[in-house]
Parts: sequence; C-alpha cells; structure tokens
Amino acid sequence: LFVVACYGESPPEGKGMVVTFAPPSQSGFVKSGFRFMQQQLPKEHPIPGINEFALKLLSEVQNSRASKNSVMSPFSLQVALSILYAGAGGSTQIEMKNTLGITVSTEHYLGAFKSYLGTLGSEVHVASTIFIKEGLKVLTNFQDIVRKNFGVTLPQLDFTDKKRSVKAINGWCSDKTKGLIKEIVKEDDIDEDLISIVVNAIHLKATWSSPFSEEQTTSKTFTTVDDSGHTSEVKVQMMHEDRFFTSYNDYHPALDAKILVLPLKRGGYDESMLQMVMILPNQVGGIQTMLNKLKDIDLRKVMRTLSSESVKVSIPKFKQETTLELDKVLQKMGLRIPFSDNANFTKMVPSGLKIDKVIQKAVITVSEKGLEAAAATAIEGFAPKRAVIRLPSLYEFNANHPFVYFITKKFNTAPLFEGVVMKPEFNE
Repeated sequence: LFVVACYGESPPEGKGMVVTFAPPSQSGFVKSGFRFMQQQLPKEHPIPGINEFALKLLSEVQNSRASKNSVMSPFSLQVALSILYAGAGGSTQIEMKNTLGITVSTEHYLGAFKSYLGTLGSEVHVASTIFIKEGLKVLTNFQDIVRKNFGVTLPQLDFTDKKRSVKAINGWCSDKTKGLIKEIVKEDDIDEDLISIVVNAIHLKATWSSPFSEEQTTSKTFTTVDDSGHTSEVKVQMMHEDRFFTSYNDYHPALDAKILVLPLKRGGYDESMLQMVMILPNQVGGIQTMLNKLKDIDLRKVMRTLSSESVKVSIPKFKQETTLELDKVLQKMGLRIPFSDNANFTKMVPSGLKIDKVIQKAVITVSEKGLEAAAATAIEGFAPKRAVIRLPSLYEFNANHPFVYFITKKFNTAPLFEGVVMKPEFNE
C-alpha cells in the first residue's frame, strides 16, 4: 500500500496527499498534508476525533524532533487514512476506528466528512485521487463510496514506467497545491509490485483580517532551546501589532501558557472564517511539557477561556519545510495492524494489502500579509484594512521563544494545520 499527500499554506495555500498500495509482503510509504479551519458542528461529527488525533500527532512528532521545527497537516493525513478506512475490514477497521477517534458508524462518519469538506469555503480547495495499477480490480462498492464522500477519481497508471508514473503523480500534486509541493514521490518509490497510490491535495490562501505593518517589522532576539535544554539567542524578523484582539488569554493554568488568536479574512470580507491559534509557553523551554499536557486537554474548552483584550503582540516571520516519516508515530498512536501482514483492506481490492510507511512533507510561510502553506503525504505498502481603535495595552504577547500554532476554522478547534516553531527562519 502506498499513500502520498501534498499540502501548502500561506496567504495562498495548498496541500495534497497520495496513497499507494502493494501486497502485504511488499514495502510502501505514505505522504500527506493538510490545512485546518474551525466550525461549530454536532458532537457526532468527525471533528472531535480529528481534534484528538491532531493533538496526539503533534505531541508524538515533536517528541522525536525535540529542538527542530515541525509543520504538518493532520487533516490531510486524516483524509488519506479515512479513504483507506472505507476499504478496511475486521480488526484493521476496528484499530483504524480507535486511532482516528471515530465514534459513529462508518456510513455516518464518511457522510459527516463529506459534509465538513463542503463547509471549508472558497479559500480551501480539497481534491483526492487514487492512481491504480493498470488492470487492477478495485471493488465497485469502494469506488462508489470514495467518489461520493471524497470526490476521488481513479486514473490508471503503468507503474512499470516509473518516470511517467512519477511525472503524473507529482504533476497532479503540484497543480492542486498551486506549485507549493512539486515533488511528493521519486522513481525509487515506484516499483512493479505497486498496486495503488492514494493522493489528497489541499490548497489554502488567506490574509490577516488586520495585516501587520511591514514598517514595524524589526530585528529582535529569539531564544532557542537545543536537545539538551540549553538556550541560545538568534536574531529574527519580528512583526509587531498593538490593538484590540477578540480572543486572548494571558494565562492558562493547565498549560502554563498565553493564547492568542489571529483572525484571517474570508475572500474579500473582513469577517474571518479561518484563524491562527498561537500558544506560547511561559517557560522558554516549556514546549514539550505543554504538548504533553495539550494532547490530554480538550482544545475546545481551552478556547472557551479566551476573551477580548487589548494586547501588544510581537511574533516572528517564519518559513518552515518539514518531511516527516509518520509510520512509527502512527504505530505509537495505536495503528499497528494496518502495517502488518494481517492487514485487511479487502473492501478495497480482493488481494491482501498493508501499509508499510507514512511520510508527510509540509511547507508554511507566515508574514505581515498572512499565511501560505502546503503539505504532501504518502503511504506505501507493496480588503482595505479596517480602522482599529487603539487602547492602552493591558497585556503583552511576545513570541520570542518556541511556541505552538494551529490553523483552524472559526468556532471549531480541530486543526487543519499545526506546527512548532523552535527557531524562526525567513528567507525572501
């Protein structure tokens, strides 16, 4: 089985994912990407599961990366895995259900996913496809389910022609991510035993509701933390804004952190449907401790602690690009059987398949104007600025040391996109 996903985010944004399938005895890999938005949904909607999955994913990934930057798309990965879930049976389906946090029937879950995809707005573009081996019999019922709920297409490829296959897959991903992810697979990822590649792409482009002034961006000190916990200082480009924010918490006791929400515009309207949630630990080296707490906390309840305040904000400009191997991370999260020879995806194809490796590539840029991001995942197994009333700032949010961020949809805390900034870097 092979899965690949691409994803990107920024003032423009993009993302995509691909999945590939091979016999259980063969190896494989997955790449995925995603971006996130908030929305109020009924409790039976899949978003609660996505929320828990995303927080655990972020914590597990950062556990293995310590002092390194991380950016990922839990939503894109969730889409890819959900497509596979539609083809899973027996203990494989049960384990995927538990890991993904699914608490309703398969039909209800996939239908709810379809409904949610339809609420993401014109700024977010989601596309999915499954590149299948020429002559492969994919069960009709599975084709109908993934077409209906995810809009999946199923083009055929001759995987013995590696060059042509790679060009087709990467070309699809580049197109869907507006060029943010140009390569998600290489010729070494393709072999004659490959059966299928599932790809999901997401592209998003958004600007801040109230952009930062480039004239106020200055060089400031940012404190980094290495693997041993030692600190050092680097110079970064720091953006500044002093105004009234509708969502802020100067101190969350359980997380020992400050929380700030930066709204994004929706199309040409000032009213935002997307937002960037930033969580800044009070301790310079408190990222991992906070992440370990965050994975066991209901993020929706955390967001309810926010209130309107006048805040002096300083956050760094940054660009991140991360390639993550997620197979071991997913296994730590409880997804083990799908990676074994006992994997059961017979609701997709008659022959046995398994997931061997999961890889995600993601990119994000944060600047004065807004955000742009993209991600790729692969699984293999054989307006004018509004006037702002300036008030004396009661609080200060100075992101001059490592912090966590989420891109979410307003009124819903399930991350479409998330990351950790350990050392901001920004190259024009």
